[in-house]
Amino acid sequence: MKNIWQNKSFVLYLIGQTISSLGDGFYMIGFVWLTLELSGGKGVALGGVLSIYTLGEIFFGFIAGPIVDRVNKKTCSFLLTLYGE
Repeated sequence: MKNIWQNKSFVLYLIGQTISSLGDGFYMIGFVWLTLELSGGKGVALGGVLSIYTLGEIFFGFIAGPIVDRVNKKTCSFLLTLYGE
């Protein structure tokens, strides 16, 4: 069996996903920071904003699931990474 680290496609995909995950983390830090700045440091406001954010992801996840099943997996993965999810 071929060593997975010798597979160029896998290594490039892993590097890309790592960079994307780092970007997502920095985005979330900025999002939380901005929310706290705009709300005057109120934790309740942060909880509300993050709840709405999470509910949106859950709701659109149910809609996107059947659509993703019908689309080319490689194209879908690329577009979702480009979009930021």
